[in-house]
Amino acid sequence: MKKLFSMMAAFAVMFSFAACGGDEPAETPAPQPSDKTQLEKPVVKVTETGEDCFTISWEAVAGAKEYLVHLDKNNQPKTTETTYTFSNLNAGTYKPRVKAIGDGTIKDSAYSDVVEIEIAGVSSIDWFTQTLSLAAVNEEEGYAPYNAVDIRWQGTGVTELFYGIFDATYLADATDAQIIDELTGTMDAESLAVINTPEGAGFTCGNLSGGTAYDFFVYVTNDKGVKFLVKDQITTAVAEPSEAVQKWLGSWTVNSTEAYSVDKNVNLTKFDKADTFTVTVENSADDPNLVVIDGLSVLGAGQGLVTLGEVVDNKLYILSGIYLGTNSDGSVYNYWVGWYTDPAGNFFPSIDGFPSALVTLDESAAAATSTNVIPMQDEAGNPVDLVCEFCDLFGVGKEGGLYFFIESWPAVYRTGEMTWTKNAAAASALSVAPKTFDANMLKSSVVIAR
Repeated sequence: MKKLFSMMAAFAVMFSFAACGGDEPAETPAPQPSDKTQLEKPVVKVTETGEDCFTISWEAVAGAKEYLVHLDKNNQPKTTETTYTFSNLNAGTYKPRVKAIGDGTIKDSAYSDVVEIEIAGVSSIDWFTQTLSLAAVNEEEGYAPYNAVDIRWQGTGVTELFYGIFDATYLADATDAQIIDELTGTMDAESLAVINTPEGAGFTCGNLSGGTAYDFFVYVTNDKGVKFLVKDQITTAVAEPSEAVQKWLGSWTVNSTEAYSVDKNVNLTKFDKADTFTVTVENSADDPNLVVIDGLSVLGAGQGLVTLGEVVDNKLYILSGIYLGTNSDGSVYNYWVGWYTDPAGNFFPSIDGFPSALVTLDESAAAATSTNVIPMQDEAGNPVDLVCEFCDLFGVGKEGGLYFFIESWPAVYRTGEMTWTKNAAAASALSVAPKTFDANMLKSSVVIAR
C-alpha cells in the first residue's frame, strides 16, 4: 500500500506568511528594450522560503509591460512587480516560471528556466476533517465493506470544496498541484452549509473494488482564503465467499467435445473436437456470490483473460457482456461474450449480459456438467431457451476499438456440453472491478447529514 500523504497544520500558516512576507520591493526603473523581436526571458531565483510558502524574484526585462507567473500547470494573476510570493501551499516540490509580456510591438519572452523549490508544508488544520470508514452491509442500497466507504466531512467556514476518489496507484507519484488538477467533484452551497454544522455531512461512496486501497482527496477553502489539500487512504475489505461459492473454488479439468471454426468473414462451421483444458475458479473480492474464472479462453490460462461467473445454489452462470478495464498487472479483462441463436433460429452476437454457459454441480461437489443452452424468459415472462453457439473474449485496441483475441485464422471456439472434474482447492480471492473510480459518481450516492 502506498504511504499516506502528509497532512497540513493551521498554526504554521501565520508563521509561513511572515517568513515569505518581507518589505515591499523598491520600484526599479524598467530598462529600455533593444532592437530584438522578442523580449528576453526573465532569470528567476528563489529569495525567501517558509513552511508553506516561497518568494521568487527576477531582474526587470527591457520592454516588458508586465509578467505572467506560472506554477505547476496554473497561471497566476499578471503582475508589474519583479517579485511574487506563493502562499498556503501543501508539502511538495514546486517549479515556478515567469514570462515577460510586451506591449504588442514585440513578442512575449519564452518562459524562464525552471527552478525547483521544496517546502515542508503544514501538517494539519483545525477547521476541516475527513473521516473514512468501511460501509456497513446495506442490502437495500447494495453497500458492503468490500464495495463502499462511508465518508464524513465536517468543517467551519468552508466556502469551497473539490474532491476526488482514486485507486491508490493512480496518483501515487503525483505532486499536490497535479492532484488538485484531477479533483472534479464539487459541493453546492446547500451541501457546504451541512458540512459547516457540528455534525457535518455523511456520504457513502459505492462501486468500489474489494481488497483495494483508495485515496480520498479533498481540496478546501475557508472564509479567510486559506486553502488546504486533505489526503487520506483506506483499503476496502475482501468479500467472504458464500457457502454456495465455496463449493466451486479450486482447479477443474474440463472436457469439451464440440467447437466452432470461424473464418475472416465470420462464417461458422460446427465440428466435433475433443479438447481437455484446466480452469481455475477463485472467489471474487468484490461480491460473495461471484467467482473469477481463468482458463476458459482458447488462448489458455494465465493470460489475464479472466471472466466472471455468478453462483446461484448449485448452478454457475458464466456471464456474458462486456466490462472493459485492466487488472493490477496491466492485463486486459472482460466478461464472456457469446453468439446466440434464439428460438426462432435467428443468429446474433450478444454483449448485453446473457450467460454464455450454465454449469450444474452434482451432489458430490466434485463434478459438474456445463451446457450452452441457457433457460431464460422472454419479455412476457414465458420460458425460452437461448443457445450460445460459441464464445470467447474481446480485447481493447490502443485506439479504444474492440478486437478478437485471435492468434490465427480460422479461429476455434469451444461450445456444447462439457464435463468438469474437480482437481484442487482454491487460491486467494481476486478483484476484477474497475481500478480507477470516477469522482463524479459520488454525487449519485450522497446522503446528506445521515
